[in-house]
Amino acid sequence: MKKIALEAQPWGWSQAIEPRYQPLIERLETEAAANPQQYRRAVLGGALLGYVVLFGLIAALLGVIGGIIAFAVASNHVNAAEIKIVFFLAIPAFLVLRALWVRLDPPQGRSVTRDEAPELFISIEAIRVATLGPHLHAVLMTDNFNAAIVQHPRFGLFGGHNNYLLLGLPLMQALDTRAFEAVLAHEFGHLANADGKLGSWIYRVRMTWARLSESLGSGGTGAILRRFFAWYGPWFNAYSFVLARQNEYAADAMSARATSPADAARALATVAVEADRFQNEHWRAVFDAIDHHAAPPAMPFGNARAFFAEPSAGRSGPLARALAVPTGLDDTHPALAQRLAALGQPAPDPTPCIASAADQLLRDGGKAIADEFDSAWWQTNADAWANSHNEARGARERLTALDAAAAGGSIAPADRFSHAFLTERLGDVGDAEAMYAALITDPGEPIDVDLSRFAVARLRLARGDGSALTDLSAFAAVPREPDDIANCVAIALDYFDRYALSDPARSQWLALAQSNAARAELLHAELNNLTERSELGEADLTPPQTETLVAIGIDFPEVSRIYVARRPLGNGPPDRQHILLFESQAGMGPARVGLFIDTVLGILSATGPALAIQFDKDRKWLRKRVNKIDGTLIYDKRAQSR
Repeated sequence: MKKIALEAQPWGWSQAIEPRYQPLIERLETEAAANPQQYRRAVLGGALLGYVVLFGLIAALLGVIGGIIAFAVASNHVNAAEIKIVFFLAIPAFLVLRALWVRLDPPQGRSVTRDEAPELFISIEAIRVATLGPHLHAVLMTDNFNAAIVQHPRFGLFGGHNNYLLLGLPLMQALDTRAFEAVLAHEFGHLANADGKLGSWIYRVRMTWARLSESLGSGGTGAILRRFFAWYGPWFNAYSFVLARQNEYAADAMSARATSPADAARALATVAVEADRFQNEHWRAVFDAIDHHAAPPAMPFGNARAFFAEPSAGRSGPLARALAVPTGLDDTHPALAQRLAALGQPAPDPTPCIASAADQLLRDGGKAIADEFDSAWWQTNADAWANSHNEARGARERLTALDAAAAGGSIAPADRFSHAFLTERLGDVGDAEAMYAALITDPGEPIDVDLSRFAVARLRLARGDGSALTDLSAFAAVPREPDDIANCVAIALDYFDRYALSDPARSQWLALAQSNAARAELLHAELNNLTERSELGEADLTPPQTETLVAIGIDFPEVSRIYVARRPLGNGPPDRQHILLFESQAGMGPARVGLFIDTVLGILSATGPALAIQFDKDRKWLRKRVNKIDGTLIYDKRAQSR
């Protein structure tokens, strides 16, 4: 498990499609392959349709508003009804206009100049000429295992683009120069075909409609637009998805022409293998060092070059997994096997990179840039590393004490699961599995059986024992919170990805992932919204909790009343939620309100989810509801003052 989060980006843009649109995607792919230019025009037309509807709506709203104003001026009379109509029409017009203003931030990275890396710019220019690509405005180095060309609009809808080439230092450390140039040619292939401009335009269309769906209420204009988007959104998403996938094949073909089919195939395979290794081996080694080192023994980006060059028998596994992945609906990039087949090339044998593009094209092999990235990474993660290291040191001390207690036969039953868990984390995994297994037949606490069965199944799957899927399925079949089910799914899919990609049972876990995500979305919406239809009852607080809440109310003199109610949840587990409701004086600023809410929720969240709501004029119905429920009023300042 990663102890420090690392942001990673795939090699390009992706956009998932719901499985129910698979037949439409298949039909569109056939149409796109038969007549690419006509299909491209269809997508352009679809993007234009979205704007035509929005601009047409704006024109209609402004036309009605202008007509009312003109009539009022001509008649020299304005009545209240006309003012109300203008006001109600102006709101949706403003929201639509605001949604159309989609700002795209320019890409971020460490700028590299021609004087700083002349060999790199010679290589870039050679590929640009070979692909007939446009000139670049900037070359940016990033710390991602990634490469991309971004066309950033200078004038929004009115055109004009700056072309940015983003090069991930780890990518250049993992590829030799010919494979790296094949990647460059792929990216320039997108520019030569204007994919970047079209992609940014399509992105703005999606963002515009997404913002509208969030901002428009339930009025007539909002209902009309939502009804249109219910059809337009999935339709346009499917059309643009297929176009993006066709663009990937075209960019691959451009890469093969500018370098060679063999180089293009080797670049694709190497990226798939080394991206897998970089994430699952290199960063795992960095994170594993937290338990034993107060600072990394080797910084991640400076050490990456040696990692990619080292002989490794582990490269065949990532390649086999990548080749076994089918082309699906979760990524516009075709699967590796399909891309190699389109190039007419077999899968090349993965080999270490002895002389990398970073070595040959960057001054001092990119060491100065790696040092900058390492310094920035450490500045961001030093505190998290120190906290995790101190936690691990305390865990080792605790494990030593538990080992001694177990050896002497005096370990408390309630400590046996903690002993197994700490042994897994800091000691021998085999010993930990035996401890978990013992807890299944002779538990220290009732909950130990459930948790230990899950732990044993997880460890067996990690070493490739597929029979443990039965136990994991049984664990996931019990009603649990979405995060727990998602954890089960992640463990199962990790097993399939590593050991059994073609196992048909994988589709069942993918279906569970989809249904669990849908339930999580419903639960999230329920947890964060309270309506007049919501059922409320007396909270099941303990006396110490009630006393603590009263003390908090006294510490915040701006708070007049504190109520706590309990709401049953229809999409649980969890099966209930505490609702904090409070009144405060007008002078209570946002900072104090936030501090009060955080303090109270810290108490309520200890036993489950909680939601905080401040009374206002729009929630008079809620005030009436809770006042009718005995036991919900926890603190009343006026009663305290008396």
